[in-house]
Amino acid sequence: MAEEYEAWMEKSEEDLDAAKYLLEGKMLGHSAFFCQQTIEKALKALLIKEKEVLIKTYSVRKLSKLLDLPKDFQDSIVKLEDVERLARYPMTNQEIENKYNDESVEEFLKIAEEVLVWIKDKIE
Repeated sequence: MAEEYEAWMEKSEEDLDAAKYLLEGKMLGHSAFFCQQTIEKALKALLIKEKEVLIKTYSVRKLSKLLDLPKDFQDSIVKLEDVERLARYPMTNQEIENKYNDESVEEFLKIAEEVLVWIKDKIE
């Protein structure tokens, strides 16, 4: 199982890099999606490490509750719950601009970075 959680953490870190790159390119919807993916994959890595199980879900809310994360993290993570669903379906540029802006995506990125660091510290 050790290799499996490490692979999930590696993908999580790659997704964080993608989120940063896409934010710089003003591709806000895509950046938001990769912020959500960063958190989802890091939570799955922690789940594998702590409980030796992988639950197939996109819900960061569900994963954070299963892992009994601190309440402040759960409250932050929930802000990205709908990002995954919205990013998978076609949206016009206007819809993306109405849903995401630089400030909201920068907040998502900050949350993703904080969660990733916290999980890395917990795993090691």
